[in-house]
Amino acid sequence: MLAEAKSALGKEFDGYKGGEYVMGPHTDCYLAEYGSCGDELSRPLLEIMCGVGPILERAIAEAVAAERERCAKVCDDLRDQWSKCRNPKLSDAQYWEGKVNAALDCGADIRSAAK
Repeated sequence: MLAEAKSALGKEFDGYKGGEYVMGPHTDCYLAEYGSCGDELSRPLLEIMCGVGPILERAIAEAVAAERERCAKVCDDLRDQWSKCRNPKLSDAQYWEGKVNAALDCGADIRSAAK
């Protein structure tokens, strides 16, 4: 189908209701039976027709979930490192406590967004 579409570029065709037009790279294309308007050949329709639409959606969802989990693990690791800290200076402790609390909030936000 792609080879046919590429070979049509620059060629002249008769319109359904008369007239002639030259097929260009941005010419709208519809899939229909004679006498019907049909559906525009769009990327989502072609993905469905080729059977790859659901595969792509699933792959994207899995990649997003993996990235969320990676970010949540970073937050968990930061919390664990903080809990192993011994006798930090008070100013350092206050600084890191704020960072750890932010990391804990971040981890909780990431996990709740995944639900």
